[in-house]
Amino acid sequence: MTQAITKNIVAVAFTAAIFSIFLALPQTSEAKMNVSDLKMTMKERTATSTASSTRPVFKDLSCVQEAVLDRETAIAANWTKFNTAMVAALTKRTEALVTAWKITDAQERGTALKALWTTWKTDSKKAHDGLKSDRRATWEAFKQTMKTECKTERLPKEDAEPKEAKGSVTL
Repeated sequence: MTQAITKNIVAVAFTAAIFSIFLALPQTSEAKMNVSDLKMTMKERTATSTASSTRPVFKDLSCVQEAVLDRETAIAANWTKFNTAMVAALTKRTEALVTAWKITDAQERGTALKALWTTWKTDSKKAHDGLKSDRRATWEAFKQTMKTECKTERLPKEDAEPKEAKGSVTL
């Protein structure tokens, strides 16, 4: 008998809670909609008033197009240069590994392995550093072209230089 009463009380309480939510829902959603509409209107006003002042105006789009094409072509060349250096370093590492594992004396083999991994680390770092340096030079040349030839220093944030993340290659 107590379980039946408890179930009835829970059912009535649940029904009352649902009913009160439905009664309050239209008023709450209307209030939220009015507040969100107001916020959206304020954002639109702000965006409209600041868009003209923050967006750069380009008088000569063909100049920008040419500068972007030069930048992207240089980035592709930088990547090709990096890739060639890494393939050469990997080939050198492979040959050294095969040669080292032909050595029967364990101490000599250990010395050879240590030397080849040191060489690999140096060659790999040199290729990565070269890519980073070339990338910086490419973007600096692009910025200089935009400033001197296209007569603007500001670029849209959508075409900004990517930030370099640790442990990754950013072009």
